[in-house]
Amino acid sequence: MPISHVTWDVYTSLRDYPISHPDVRAALTARGPNAGEPEDGWRLGHATSWGRWGPGGNLTAPITATSPALFSDLAPLTTSVVLFAVNWGGRRVPAAPVTWQNFHTPGHTGDCFLGRSVEEAMDRTGLTAAPYMSDVFKLIPTPTAADLLKTIRDEELAGRDPVGRCAELLRHELCVCTEANGGVAPVVVGLGKAAFGWLSGSQSYHRKRPNPIAEVVGDLLRTDPAKSVLEAPHYTFGAGAGGELVTALSAAFRQALHR
Repeated sequence: MPISHVTWDVYTSLRDYPISHPDVRAALTARGPNAGEPEDGWRLGHATSWGRWGPGGNLTAPITATSPALFSDLAPLTTSVVLFAVNWGGRRVPAAPVTWQNFHTPGHTGDCFLGRSVEEAMDRTGLTAAPYMSDVFKLIPTPTAADLLKTIRDEELAGRDPVGRCAELLRHELCVCTEANGGVAPVVVGLGKAAFGWLSGSQSYHRKRPNPIAEVVGDLLRTDPAKSVLEAPHYTFGAGAGGELVTALSAAFRQALHR
């Protein structure tokens, strides 16, 4: 099947989907001083992006369009491949979020390294459409994956359900991506062990409760996520892992190109 090319309707469906939630506001308030949510609320485009980078002064220029006419000028984007990191790094949400800026933070070494790796893998495989990129957990910034687990436990003790909330956002994303691919589920890649663990089901959650993230992946991919989700090294490992990351991304892109 040919690689899908995103339409304006798919682009805006992903960009504009509302992801504000009372649990997010309560959680961020409980964790101390933090930026409030945007005037029009959090949107999926604040927490996601596409695998194409512009020059240092405007990294999101090649993936940003505000009208159908401007969108038609962009190089192609695709939902045939979806790359997932686990969550935002740091402890604070952006004070002034920019659409599609996730993975495109100016001056961020890891983001720049990821950009070079995606570009090289696209060149190697002949993939010309930039893949969709997202986080498993939206609006939950933590410095490390271990901190993320602790935050999830703390949130649950406070009566909130961050895993369930993010599982439903993931369901929306994968449904949109699948429909955009003509009913074919995307190739899903976890960037790093934490993202891969949640998506594939290898990440332990509760002894008596299944991992809702992996359940959604299994439902939408219609296969065992442990066998279908691909793993790639995390991009913050730097140039030392460059070859491994490019190799893993290339394998994912080839799978999407040749199935």
